[in-house]
Amino acid sequence: MNIHNITQKSEWDSFFEKIGSPSFHQSWEWGEFQKKIGYEIMRLGLYDNNKLELIALVVKIRSKRGSFLFIPHGPLFNIQTDRLSQWVSDYDAQHIKSNLCELRNYLIPLAKQQGFWFIRMAPILARSHSHDTLCKSLGFRTAPT
Repeated sequence: MNIHNITQKSEWDSFFEKIGSPSFHQSWEWGEFQKKIGYEIMRLGLYDNNKLELIALVVKIRSKRGSFLFIPHGPLFNIQTDRLSQWVSDYDAQHIKSNLCELRNYLIPLAKQQGFWFIRMAPILARSHSHDTLCKSLGFRTAPT
């Protein structure tokens, strides 16, 4: 698996639309809006054998309260959805865990190198015990706010 920046709007939009475009906060246009209001962004794609498995719009937040990397309503996984949240089936759980692990392992050194205090992911996974267990198994914690 490898992660790199997605620079082609068509590639991003194709994936976004294929999975059901569950949140505009991961749309190409939202990234453009973030840039216009002064934030740096990264549009990351995780590929497994050249197949796009995950997208993550990462916003670099630098504020007086702390600098952090923020993935609003993301990352988005290669899971078809027909609602405003994604659901990880038991069948997909290990694959999704592996994808999240790859993303986490990519972002942690980047955050440290660029002086960010933490990484905040806000996936639009439906609230469930299995999703909570999945996130906790990767060392993720619920945000205090």
